[in-house]
Amino acid sequence: MLHPDGERVLVEHYCAQGNQARLQLVAADADGLRFGELDATNVGTSSVMVELVLRWTADGFDQITVYRTPAGERERDTLHFVRQPVEPPAPGASSAPASSTSRLVPASPSAAGAST
Repeated sequence: MLHPDGERVLVEHYCAQGNQARLQLVAADADGLRFGELDATNVGTSSVMVELVLRWTADGFDQITVYRTPAGERERDTLHFVRQPVEPPAPGASSAPASSTSRLVPASPSAAGAST
Protein backbone atom coordinates (compact mmCIF):
# COMPACT_ATOMS: atom_id res chain seq x y z
CA MET A 1 0.00 0.00 0.00
CA LEU A 2 1.52 3.36 -1.06
CA HIS A 3 0.64 6.46 0.93
CA PRO A 4 1.95 9.92 1.85
CA ASP A 5 3.39 10.52 5.31
CA GLY A 6 4.03 14.24 5.64
CA GLU A 7 6.90 15.05 3.28
CA ARG A 8 7.69 11.43 2.42
CA VAL A 9 6.02 8.55 0.59
CA LEU A 10 5.80 5.14 2.27
CA VAL A 11 4.98 1.60 1.19
CA GLU A 12 3.50 -0.80 3.71
CA HIS A 13 3.80 -4.45 2.71
CA TYR A 14 1.43 -6.81 4.51
CA CYS A 15 3.28 -10.08 3.98
CA ALA A 16 1.70 -13.53 3.86
CA GLN A 17 4.47 -14.53 6.31
CA GLY A 18 2.73 -12.38 8.91
CA ASN A 19 5.10 -9.41 9.08
CA GLN A 20 4.52 -5.83 7.99
CA ALA A 21 7.45 -4.06 6.33
CA ARG A 22 7.48 -0.28 5.90
CA LEU A 23 9.66 1.19 3.18
CA GLN A 24 10.23 4.83 2.28
CA LEU A 25 10.80 6.41 -1.11
CA VAL A 26 14.55 6.92 -1.58
CA ALA A 27 14.75 7.65 -5.31
CA ALA A 28 12.36 8.68 -8.08
CA ASP A 29 13.01 9.53 -11.70
CA ALA A 30 11.45 9.06 -15.13
CA ASP A 31 12.42 5.36 -15.06
CA GLY A 32 10.68 4.48 -11.81
CA LEU A 33 10.63 4.52 -8.02
CA ARG A 34 12.87 2.90 -5.40
CA PHE A 35 11.80 2.31 -1.80
CA GLY A 36 14.23 1.33 0.96
CA GLU A 37 13.82 -0.25 4.38
CA LEU A 38 12.38 1.88 7.17
CA ASP A 39 11.18 -0.66 9.74
CA ALA A 40 9.01 -3.75 10.16
CA THR A 41 6.76 -5.33 12.74
CA ASN A 42 6.19 -8.97 13.69
CA VAL A 43 9.33 -10.15 11.86
CA GLY A 44 10.27 -13.05 14.15
CA THR A 45 12.18 -15.67 12.17
CA SER A 46 10.69 -14.88 8.74
CA SER A 47 12.15 -13.10 5.73
CA VAL A 48 11.20 -9.43 5.42
CA MET A 49 11.02 -7.06 2.44
CA VAL A 50 13.80 -4.46 2.57
CA GLU A 51 13.63 -2.94 -0.94
CA LEU A 52 11.00 -2.41 -3.63
CA VAL A 53 11.72 -1.04 -7.10
CA LEU A 54 9.03 -0.17 -9.62
CA ARG A 55 10.67 0.30 -13.02
CA TRP A 56 8.59 1.53 -15.97
CA THR A 57 8.97 -0.40 -19.22
CA ALA A 58 7.66 0.20 -22.73
CA ASP A 59 4.85 -2.33 -22.23
CA GLY A 60 4.14 -2.10 -18.46
CA PHE A 61 6.43 -2.23 -15.44
CA ASP A 62 8.83 -4.42 -13.48
CA GLN A 63 8.35 -4.98 -9.77
CA ILE A 64 11.65 -5.89 -8.12
CA THR A 65 11.56 -6.98 -4.49
CA VAL A 66 14.46 -7.70 -2.17
CA TYR A 67 13.92 -9.72 1.01
CA ARG A 68 16.34 -10.21 3.90
CA THR A 69 16.31 -13.77 5.20
CA PRO A 70 16.68 -14.64 8.90
CA ALA A 71 20.33 -15.51 8.09
CA GLY A 72 20.88 -11.98 6.77
CA GLU A 73 21.10 -12.99 3.11
CA ARG A 74 19.25 -11.02 0.43
CA GLU A 75 16.87 -12.64 -2.04
CA ARG A 76 15.76 -10.71 -5.12
CA ASP A 77 12.73 -11.43 -7.32
CA THR A 78 11.43 -9.64 -10.41
CA LEU A 79 7.90 -9.68 -11.77
CA HIS A 80 7.31 -8.16 -15.20
CA PHE A 81 3.78 -6.84 -15.77
CA VAL A 82 2.58 -6.09 -19.30
CA ARG A 83 -0.46 -4.34 -20.69
CA GLN A 84 -2.96 -6.55 -22.45
CA PRO A 85 -5.88 -5.24 -24.48
CA VAL A 86 -9.28 -5.71 -22.89
CA GLU A 87 -12.09 -6.92 -25.09
CA PRO A 88 -15.10 -4.60 -25.06
CA PRO A 89 -17.97 -6.07 -23.02
CA ALA A 90 -21.01 -7.52 -24.69
CA PRO A 91 -23.93 -5.09 -24.84
CA GLY A 92 -25.72 -4.98 -21.49
CA ALA A 93 -22.91 -6.82 -19.65
CA SER A 94 -21.49 -5.44 -16.41
CA SER A 95 -17.90 -4.26 -16.93
CA ALA A 96 -15.14 -1.82 -16.11
CA PRO A 97 -15.59 1.79 -17.26
CA ALA A 98 -15.70 2.19 -21.05
CA SER A 99 -12.40 4.09 -20.96
CA SER A 100 -10.58 0.97 -19.73
CA THR A 101 -8.87 -0.48 -22.80
CA SER A 102 -6.06 -2.45 -21.17
CA ARG A 103 -5.03 -4.16 -17.94
CA LEU A 104 -1.72 -5.10 -16.32
CA VAL A 105 -0.99 -8.80 -15.94
CA PRO A 106 2.14 -10.87 -15.23
CA ALA A 107 4.04 -11.36 -18.48
CA SER A 108 3.75 -15.16 -18.37
CA PRO A 109 3.47 -17.92 -15.77
CA SER A 110 7.17 -18.74 -16.16
CA ALA A 111 8.26 -15.08 -16.00
CA ALA A 112 6.11 -14.35 -12.95
CA GLY A 113 8.25 -16.58 -10.76
CA ALA A 114 11.59 -15.76 -12.32
CA SER A 115 14.32 -14.49 -10.04
CA THR A 116 17.06 -12.10 -11.08
